[in-house]
Amino acid sequence: MPIRKKKDAPELSGETKELHEEDRILSPELKKKAVETFEKFLAHGHYRSTSERFKVLEAVLNRPGHFNADELYAAMVMDRQRISRATVYSTLELLEKAALITKHNFRGDRSYYEIGFDEPHHDHLICVKCGHITEFIHPQLLSIRKQIADKAGLRVVDHTFQIFAECPEPGTCPHNS
Repeated sequence: MPIRKKKDAPELSGETKELHEEDRILSPELKKKAVETFEKFLAHGHYRSTSERFKVLEAVLNRPGHFNADELYAAMVMDRQRISRATVYSTLELLEKAALITKHNFRGDRSYYEIGFDEPHHDHLICVKCGHITEFIHPQLLSIRKQIADKAGLRVVDHTFQIFAECPEPGTCPHNS
């Protein structure tokens, strides 16, 4: 399932704010913070600190939007980086444990990842026909999750909300190429 984000997608109506790729570009300071976080995570967890792991981190930090392990590996190979597929997969697991990336399953046979630190909490609208993902923030969802947790006597720590929909005209969908 190809995952793409169209930069000029229309705004969703109401209080909902759609996130765009330019909202996801990390500053050099945030990239440095991610490297420092990963260094500390590896040291505290007694994991080996290798140049390959940091190459994977760099590739992740330079990818806006969602990606799967195979897409990341292919992009790194195309950039002529010497890296194994196994290293990419194992490093993605470590980056997830370090809370630097978030792993998603969008109803497919592959997991997708995205930067998970210093990001506003957002949810996903996924087209089941073309794979287009629209990221959005809707304040009412945050309120609803709190109300539900409060009623159960619990405190919210996180939530995931995914809406699966389909293009009205898959044959002419601008995201389907």
